[in-house]
Formats: sequence, structure tokens, C-alpha cells
Amino acid sequence: MNLTSIIIPTTKRTSDYLKFCEKAIATHTDVIKTPIETIMMRDESMGYAAKNASGVKKAEGDMLCFMSDDILVMDGWLERFWLLYNEAKTQCKPGLMGVYLPPFGVAQDYNRFSPHFVACPFIVTALSFITPEAYKASGGWDENFPSGNYADTDLSIRVEQAGFTNLILPMVAFHFISRSFHTAGGENWQEDMKTGRQYLEWKHGEDWQRKHYK
Repeated sequence: MNLTSIIIPTTKRTSDYLKFCEKAIATHTDVIKTPIETIMMRDESMGYAAKNASGVKKAEGDMLCFMSDDILVMDGWLERFWLLYNEAKTQCKPGLMGVYLPPFGVAQDYNRFSPHFVACPFIVTALSFITPEAYKASGGWDENFPSGNYADTDLSIRVEQAGFTNLILPMVAFHFISRSFHTAGGENWQEDMKTGRQYLEWKHGEDWQRKHYK
């Protein structure tokens, strides 16, 4: 039976959201059908990418799941993921796999989202999945990113460069981003966004978006 390693980077500033995140996992995951291990990364001296990278080193699962601490999963979420992943494998070589992440309060409106797999070069890793094989082939998280901003874009690019296809899966989770983003980033969130983008452009060029949209 496949084991999923859920890696959750968190900070003291977002601890209130983490309580809801943990409760949702416990309530909506059938650990008999879809066993999990949860790896909390709390080291305040580490950034988002570094926490995720360190979590991967501790993971023992067949699938890596990166989850922000402001995510609320829905009933049967992991069973649905494995069904979708097994289907996706028949169509392509799945790389980084994301889900639809509307703001809290509208995720129940399924009709707004595609019922099909959507190839997408850039994946938001607030709730995402990747096999250890694809992760290793990409080189993993770049721990030099000054913040979490654009670190997932960089990982997405390198996963596709390694020969995998990034996907948006037809599943939904609640996301508190509108409430938690400024809290997690603190007073310097705008500067963090700017420096993250600058580092991404240094690595992949200022035209990184045009180059990777097919």
C-alpha cells in the first residue's frame, strides 16, 4: 500500500492556521486506505524551500506531498489523488502535480473548475504532489531562495526540464491565502516578493514565463 509523506513547513506566525490544517487532515484522511506520515518543519531559522527540502530528507513515502499550513483538505482527498495519479500515469510522465486552490469559502463550487487534467508549467505548491523519482531528477528545492516566493516556480521549471509534465489535477482544497499571506510574510512581504522574483530571473532569465508556456 502506497505511503504518502506530507511535508508541512510552518512558522509561529501561522500557528493558528496550522491547527485547522491538522484537524482537516485527521478528519478527512482514511489512513487505512491511504496511509500517511506527517512531517512538520518548524525551524524558524529556515526558509520555505529549505524546510521543504529538509522534510524530503526525512520522508519515507512513495509520494511526496507539500502542504502549506493554511490548507484545508476535503473529505477523501488523498484517495482521490491516488486515483487521479494512476490515471495520469497512463497519459504522461507526471511531474509536480497541483490542485485548484480557491480562497476559503468557494471551494465547494466544483463547476468553476476543469474536470480534466490540465498541463501547466508552473505549479503552486501550497498543496502539491511529486514522486521521489521526479523530485530527485529535478534537483529538488533550491534552498538559496530568500523566501518562499517563486521557489515553487523554480522547482516547476526544473521538473519539466527533467522530462516530466506538470499537472493541475481536477481536485480542490480550501486555501486561507488571503488571510495568511501577509501574516506569514511579516512586514517585509513585498520586499520578499521582489527579491524572490529577482533570484528566479537570475536563474532562468527575465523571459522565464514566455519560455515555459507552450
